[in-house]
Amino acid sequence: RFYLVDYSRLFPPTPPRTERKFCHLFELLRPEFVKHYKNPLCSDSYSRFVMNQADAKDHIHEVREAYKYLLKSIIPEFAKILNSKQDNIECLNQNTLISSMHRQGINIRLLGHLRYFLLGTKWDSIILIEMIARSIKWKLRKLLRNTNSNLGDSNDNLKNINILNQSNHNSKDYCCNLIPSENLHKKV
Repeated sequence: RFYLVDYSRLFPPTPPRTERKFCHLFELLRPEFVKHYKNPLCSDSYSRFVMNQADAKDHIHEVREAYKYLLKSIIPEFAKILNSKQDNIECLNQNTLISSMHRQGINIRLLGHLRYFLLGTKWDSIILIEMIARSIKWKLRKLLRNTNSNLGDSNDNLKNINILNQSNHNSKDYCCNLIPSENLHKKV
């Protein structure tokens, strides 16, 4: 019998980014991508478990190449598919876009890369709205976590949440300051 003890390292990580510590532990390649990629990938490629093994550098190189392939081939190809379906854009909802991305093996955190290939199309604004909505969702989650952990600041956090629900200049200003505009135009 075999037992799977730790699901956290089931899939290989994306190459770590210097600005995010330990992201190789939670930013993983999607199973759909790994399944269809031409080579098997080591799920421990950036961990200390294989650091001293002879083929550790090979594992890291293979994961980097796979990630490059995802960014330079899979995402642009998916953008072409979306672009060819601009006439059916009204049938799209959030779940359709997200599930389509997942079927192609594209992580949601790569929406910025996808949007880059669709700038100026009808998809540009849909993806931008999705990115903003997800940013607001994470900001709200953080506010709610702070509210639960620090009851003294709960009134301030609830005021922030209420501002998001208003439809006046206060909520517009709040949202504009929530996500710096330079982040909306760069690939993450």
